Amino acid sequence: KIRTKLDEPAAKATGVQLWGSDRTFGKRIIDLQWASGSSSGEELHGTYDYKAMGKDVSHGCVRHYNEAIVQMFGAVSVGDYVAIVTSNDDPMLRA
Repeated sequence: KIRTKLDEPAAKATGVQLWGSDRTFGKRIIDLQWASGSSSGEELHGTYDYKAMGKDVSHGCVRHYNEAIVQMFGAVSVGDYVAIVTSNDDPMLRA
């Protein structure tokens, strides 16, 4: 479930605070929590390191191209439920 959404200035500030770089999280962060309300510690966020896309370089987050996370950021709201699936045909989308 979406706990909070951080725009570009907030994503940059969070990157500096946590990792010492304003380029850590790309242009947006969508912070997730479990449906119960407890913190999942995971996020959907952008990246500036496009050459590392598809590689396991995160701490459990799901990285997106900046253009994609900006589009997603505008399409979702705090409180929306999120399903992490491998494709649009994933049977869990019908569960």
